[in-house]
This record gives sequence, C-alpha cells and structure tokens, in this order.
Amino acid sequence: MRRIVLPTDLARIDQVTEVLTEQASGHLDQAKLDCLQIALAEALVNIAKHGYHGEEGLIDVTFEVDTAVTVILRDTGIPIPSSAFEPGPEPDDHTVPDLDETGRGMALIQHCCDGIDYRTTEHGNQLTLVFHPNSAPVKRLKTQHSE
Repeated sequence: MRRIVLPTDLARIDQVTEVLTEQASGHLDQAKLDCLQIALAEALVNIAKHGYHGEEGLIDVTFEVDTAVTVILRDTGIPIPSSAFEPGPEPDDHTVPDLDETGRGMALIQHCCDGIDYRTTEHGNQLTLVFHPNSAPVKRLKTQHSE
C-alpha cells in the first residue's frame, strides 16, 4: 500500500497520476491503465476545483494493488452533490451526448472504474475507485452522505 498526501496543485496532480499509473502497469492491461489514469486525474482535479474551489487544500491518496488496483481519495472540501451521481445518457458508438461544459467528470469516472464508492462523514469525503485486471468496466456505484 502506498499513501501520498498532496496539495491541490494541478502540476502535482499530474505527477501523482503518472506515478500511480506506472505502479499499476504490471497489474492492468493498457486499456485499464488508460481508464485508471483518466479516472484518477479527473477525480483529483474535481476535488481541487470543486471541493476546494481552487483554494489550497490537501488530498490524501491511498493506492493498493492486490487482486484489484484500489485508489482511495480523501479530502475535507465540499462534498460531491448527490445529483452528480445520477445516471446520464448512455453514450453509444455513433453519438456524443450534449452535455454542459462541466458535469462530465463523474460520468467519465464512473465509466472508467469497475467499482466506485463515495461517502461523506464528519471527517470529510472519501472516494474509492476500483480497477480489476482484464475485465470490462462494471458500472456500480454506492454513495453514502452523512446528514
């Protein structure tokens, strides 16, 4: 298991995404590595831009390789609104859904991951992304918001 605490600096986010993708390279095929890189970068940028509104903050990243590659992102920014997890239009091979300029991130993350879990607690937010070797993405989502 590897743990990194990084500031919400976009240059650092790119570096961490590259390092963790490289560490997963012996466990995932190239298509899954691409999915990991896209989902991780998108999630980290979303935390920086939306969770912390571009202000300084910290993101705690835990990365584990076992039977799957699991990435856990923790932050104390603004929680992801539950509406972000509502299913959008399913893309097909011939059309691109007409989406707003923002709002594509969670759909992209969900599409890339085999498993995703989001919860908010009194300690902050936790987003878990799971990637299984050599399997097609499975669209599963669990969310928990504390009140």
